[in-house]
Amino acid sequence: MRYLLLILSLLCLSVTAVRSADSRELRLPATGQPAVTFKVPDKWIVVPEGDGVLSVLNSVPATVVFTLTVAKDARDPDAYITQELDSSDGPVPKRIGDTEIDGCRGGHYTATGKANSGTTVTFDIHVLRIDEAHLLSVTRMASDKTSKADLALGDELIKSIKVIR
Repeated sequence: MRYLLLILSLLCLSVTAVRSADSRELRLPATGQPAVTFKVPDKWIVVPEGDGVLSVLNSVPATVVFTLTVAKDARDPDAYITQELDSSDGPVPKRIGDTEIDGCRGGHYTATGKANSGTTVTFDIHVLRIDEAHLLSVTRMASDKTSKADLALGDELIKSIKVIR
């Protein structure tokens, strides 16, 4: 969430590109536990944001961006998402239900905002409890110009997440 304005500014143009069906598996964080692994399309760009935080962009400029965070945090998912987005001046999230990824449960949230370019950006956010001391946050930011193919690749990224305890 720290780089929300930077990421939003990248979401300004539609990009058409040939996508490879090939993917690579990443681990976050690189060492230690808990951690997550997930698959990223080979042509997508991975940007380390700090310890336990990674951003994945489909291209530059991006039309879809993921931010994955494994954090030592005892807050419940609702408190985490509200406080994190409030502190970043981002759009107010709305809880749309419960979610589960690889046995971890939590909240599913959505929000809509505008990038500096005027492009509409939709946030699809999963915040899950890994254990009593750690949370997993998966945020997909997609512009109104994101292709159906890139949205489908993003769905596959979420489905590929595995938790290492």
